[in-house]
Amino acid sequence: MAIFLVIQCSVKAPEKAKNDCRIGAYELKKSRCVETDTASNIQKGIIQFNGMEINYQHGTNIPRGLQDSREYVEQSFRAYHYRKFFDYIHIDPKVHKLFRDSVKVESIQWIETGQNKECSACNVELSLRFRQKSIPYAIFITPTLLAELNRTQVVRKTTNDFEIKYFKNEETSGAFILPKVHTKESSGLLLELVKGTDDDFNAFIQNQIKYRKS
Repeated sequence: MAIFLVIQCSVKAPEKAKNDCRIGAYELKKSRCVETDTASNIQKGIIQFNGMEINYQHGTNIPRGLQDSREYVEQSFRAYHYRKFFDYIHIDPKVHKLFRDSVKVESIQWIETGQNKECSACNVELSLRFRQKSIPYAIFITPTLLAELNRTQVVRKTTNDFEIKYFKNEETSGAFILPKVHTKESSGLLLELVKGTDDDFNAFIQNQIKYRKS
């Protein structure tokens, strides 16, 4: 007598893929999208287009790609350097945060330690614009981070639909995209090229991605 056993097992559902895919409000023409992860309110996956492969992340709290020196300095100034800067120019601590966004980075210059008299350990000298005046101010950035920032290229562009930050070093090419009109709650799209050329990647962003609110 033959005995047949039927064994029930769980099978992982196939990953979703489709043409003309949509990632949030970002519509990707003639593209195949494979969603691989939605943990922590961040969508992750792979985009395929004409032989290219692009990793993506989508959400409100996603990485924004590689930084160049200007972006790093602007963010670190807003995070903590502003306190010491306002102390340096004798601004009341009660209004430090109020004036924080009024300071603009005009220029960044790398210096040797000991070159700045106000800060002998500093290796970066900034020219900061505040209240119609240019004020020199020195900070320290670790040499390893400084070397990493200096080998990263960042280009920013604005289109009818988007604000786009292109970033590139020897290992990575990518872009961070936000709607042209956005708030802190707007979802961004981080793209990192896995397979393909930079020219094709740039053309893909310019021609294949549209913004659809609804």
